[in-house]
Amino acid sequence: MHTLLQKKHARQPPKSSAPVRDNFAFSGQSRAVGNILRQGQSTGAVIQRLPFDPTNPEQRHPGSTLPYREATELVECIRIMGEENRDYCRQEVLGEAPPQPTHVNIPGISTPQPFGTRANAAGATNLRAGGVNVVFLPDAVSADPAMANRAQTSFSISAYNINYQASGGRITSFTGPGATSITIVTTYGGGVSAASTSGYGRGTTAADVQAGNTSLGFHEGRHGLDFMQFLNANPFPQFSGAVGMSVQAFEQAMQAYATARQQFNDDMDRFSETNTDCVGTTIDQFNAANGQHTTICQQQP
Repeated sequence: MHTLLQKKHARQPPKSSAPVRDNFAFSGQSRAVGNILRQGQSTGAVIQRLPFDPTNPEQRHPGSTLPYREATELVECIRIMGEENRDYCRQEVLGEAPPQPTHVNIPGISTPQPFGTRANAAGATNLRAGGVNVVFLPDAVSADPAMANRAQTSFSISAYNINYQASGGRITSFTGPGATSITIVTTYGGGVSAASTSGYGRGTTAADVQAGNTSLGFHEGRHGLDFMQFLNANPFPQFSGAVGMSVQAFEQAMQAYATARQQFNDDMDRFSETNTDCVGTTIDQFNAANGQHTTICQQQP
């Protein structure tokens, strides 16, 4: 009988009143600009997208570079609207379809969910990744003093059982390990919420600050997205035991499976730690500023 493998993603910063990590804040309101000045027109003129005319050599053809007019208008639109509205400009000037959203925000869950995901009556979501069932629980609040002024996004891998029957030193039948599920949840301790300011990692990088994504919820949501990215790129370990194996070989397969699950658990945690805690103001820098020496981000992958 093998028991639950559980790994909580948490490198515990010292208790302090300093900003704690993580949050989801959207900034940058889109400015609706319906017009772009055409080159050589007066300031009172408005621009409209030029209908595509295949007989017009000035207009672009598949695989060709943009003609001068469209290239100029696109540059001018981006200058007026800002780089964050590049997709809007390409839609207005070039007639390109807007990019489809890849994720959606589910109320009560810090991690953005794949577009089209819906929460159930309990507020949780359920999806597949890496060959396993993934459940995102609604964000939780903890009154544990150890969680004061901080948050954590953790995952747990479901327990499994492998039992076998043997005869003459050979496996005649077995059950398990069973379907695997991974549960992910973000927990906020006393003194912080999703709206608090991230103290380190994601939420503190130059790009995050420029975009206004500096909250604790944004940071924690990156951990959840890291977990999903890892699962999509790394299928969960499979048990290699089979009927007809010697008992010794089968038990070796059981041990190999247990080891692979634990390694998967550790690698998934480390992947998120590297991507979300060790960028911008790193967790080590944050801890040092609060009187604690750590080398989390200096570890070898």
